[in-house]
Amino acid sequence: MTSEDKISLDNLGGKKYQAVIATLKQAAQQGHPEAQYRLALLYSRKNEQLPLDYAQAAKWFQKAAKQQHAEAQSRMGWLCANGLGLKQNDEQAGKWYLKAAKQGLAKDQYLAGSMYQRGLYGVSKNLEKMLYWYQLSANQHFAPAQFILGKLLAEGTEIPQDQALAFQWLSLAAAHGSENGEALLAQLMQQAGAEQISRWKQAMMR
Repeated sequence: MTSEDKISLDNLGGKKYQAVIATLKQAAQQGHPEAQYRLALLYSRKNEQLPLDYAQAAKWFQKAAKQQHAEAQSRMGWLCANGLGLKQNDEQAGKWYLKAAKQGLAKDQYLAGSMYQRGLYGVSKNLEKMLYWYQLSANQHFAPAQFILGKLLAEGTEIPQDQALAFQWLSLAAAHGSENGEALLAQLMQQAGAEQISRWKQAMMR
C-alpha cells in the first residue's frame, strides 16, 4: 500500500459508516493488507453495520497475515487458539503468534516466552527460548514481561537466582504500571537490607 493509500484509510472517520465499509472492502479486495486487517476487525466485533462474523474475520486476517501484517498474524493466532471462524488448532496458533513475535510485537514476544516456559501451542518447554522472548518483550517496556523476568530471577527455580537483576526488572515493571511488579518489588525490598538495596540502585545507574 502506498503512503497515499494509508492516508486515505486513516482519514475515513468523517464519512458515513457504510461508505467507510465500502472503501475498506474495495481496498481489501485490491490486496491492501491494512485494509484487509481493518475489515477483519470490523467482522470480529459487534457493531450496527456489519454482523459479527468470525469466518469473514478469519478470511481477511489471514490475507493480511500472509502479507506479513504483524497485528493480523497475532489475531490469527488468537482465532486459531479459540476456534473462532476456523477449526481450533493450538499448533497453528503458536505458529502465527511466533510470526508476530518475530516481527517485533511486544505482546506476542511475551506470549512466545510463555509458550516456551509452559510448553504451549505446539512447542516444547525451552528455558533458553523463554528468556530470549521475555527479554525482547521486556526491552520494549512491556510491563508483564518485565514482571515475569523479575519474578523468575527472584525465585530462582527455573533460572539462576539473581536478586539484583530481579530488583531492576521489577522496578521497571512497577514504573510501567504493573501492580504485580510493584507488590513483588515491595516484598523483595522488605527482605533486603538498606545497604543491599543501595547497591542494587547503584547497579541500575551503570
